[in-house]
Amino acid sequence: MARLHESTSALTFQFAKADERLLLRGVQSWFTMLDECKDEVTDFVTMRLAKDGAAARDCQMCTSLHDVLAIQSRWAAEAAQDLGAEISRFWWLLAKFDPAGCLRTAGRVDGPPGPVPGLLFY
Repeated sequence: MARLHESTSALTFQFAKADERLLLRGVQSWFTMLDECKDEVTDFVTMRLAKDGAAARDCQMCTSLHDVLAIQSRWAAEAAQDLGAEISRFWWLLAKFDPAGCLRTAGRVDGPPGPVPGLLFY
């Protein structure tokens, strides 16, 4: 009876160690994904602020309402396209760090996809 108890305890200890390693890998993956998401958001905001500033400067130099509306229309189209591309990159990050593989459709994830035709953000 004592041997059964010792072997059961050793087996339980081994499973606990395996669970801890899996949990540690999951936590490391989670923090790596968060860091990449933070970098992605920072890059996106920096890029958009530069484009927004350029559009505002262009609008200040306009002499007619027609020119202002043309710049605003171009700015809105670029902003929607940039937002759609950023959302695609976020999906790629989720697929890259998805531990269960639920988001992977073609097996391996090679890189961020290009624009998706028909996406509402374009």
